[in-house]
Amino acid sequence: MDRHQTILRAQKIFLMEASAERRAERERKYTAMERAYEALEKADGRLYEEACKKVANITFPRQMRVPTETPPTKIWDALS
Repeated sequence: MDRHQTILRAQKIFLMEASAERRAERERKYTAMERAYEALEKADGRLYEEACKKVANITFPRQMRVPTETPPTKIWDALS
């Protein structure tokens, strides 16, 4: 039982360290993004506004079909 507890503790420590590394990396990226936005705002306000503009979620056309393994029920429009 003692070995099992040691392995579990080691795994928990490993996962906590990995999580801390990922969090630190996200914080570095976020800080770099904020600095880039500030620099862009100082350089050109119009470009800053364009960069901050939210884009609507674009979806695929409804006519587009998902590829399937089965043949289509309607082969050509002229035949049906």
